[in-house]
Amino acid sequence: MRGDLPWRLPADMARFRGLTMGHSVIMGRASWEPIAEHGMPGRRVIVLSRPNREQESADSAASSLSEALQIATQVALET
Repeated sequence: MRGDLPWRLPADMARFRGLTMGHSVIMGRASWEPIAEHGMPGRRVIVLSRPNREQESADSAASSLSEALQIATQVALET
């Protein structure tokens, strides 16, 4: 069941989509991998991962939370 939620809460998913649409979403590599094929349209994905580990399908990769926040802030300022 890797990558699937053990429950279906349509209202919760709609709220998440509404809150994150047009913004950056920071997540860990293990959370990103199962959804990488489909991605998260309308959102910039920043994946936290160990240094030197590339995340080819993510929009950005960061090796620390502070780096991920810096990327997200930079993206917000550019838009």
